Amino acid sequence: MEKLPLVRSSILAAALFFLDGPVTGSGAISLLLFAAILFVALPLLVRALARKDRPRAGQLARHAAIYSGAAVASLCFNLWNDTAAVRRAGQVVEACKEFQAKNHRWPETLEELTPEFLPAIPRANYTLMFGHFQYSATGGTCSLSYVNNPPFGQWVYHCDAQGPLLMRYPRAKKRGPPLRMASLFHGIFQSSLS
Repeated sequence: MEKLPLVRSSILAAALFFLDGPVTGSGAISLLLFAAILFVALPLLVRALARKDRPRAGQLARHAAIYSGAAVASLCFNLWNDTAAVRRAGQVVEACKEFQAKNHRWPETLEELTPEFLPAIPRANYTLMFGHFQYSATGGTCSLSYVNNPPFGQWVYHCDAQGPLLMRYPRAKKRGPPLRMASLFHGIFQSSLS
C-alpha cells in the first residue's frame, strides 16, 4: 500500500526538479521544498517518533528523502548552469573586445562575432526559459546580459568596464546604480578566459 504514494511522490519530485532546474533555472521551488520539509515534514516526523508510530515515521522519512533529493539535484543543476553561464559570458565579452580592437567599433549584433571571433553564439544557460544572451551596443559601449534568477535577477556585463560583472534588478521601483560585483566574480571571470 505504501508503494503507490512513494511512486506518486517520486513522480511529483521529478516534475518539480524539471520545472525548477531545466525549465526555469530559478531554484525557488527547491527552497520552498526545503522549507516544507523543515517546517512541516520534520515536525510530523518528530511527532510520529514521539508517539512510537514507526510505520508513519518511516513513511514521512522516505517522502522527505525523495523531495530533499529532488531539491538538492535542482540546486546542483542550477549552480552548474550558473557557473557555465559566467564562463560563456566571459568568452562572448572577450570576443566583443577582440572585435572592437580589430574594427574600432562594437559589434551591432552577436552574429557579427561568428565565425571569426566565436565559432557560434553560445546559450547563456541550459534552461528552456531565459536561456539566451541579450546584447546591446549603444553610446560607444556594449553590454551583454542574461537572466540568472527569473524573473528579476539579471547579470549584466559592460564590455568596456574593468570589472565587467554587474548585477541589477530591472523591475525594482528604486533604481540606483548597479551593484558592482567585480571583486567577488573577477576571479571566476578571469579563470574562465584562460
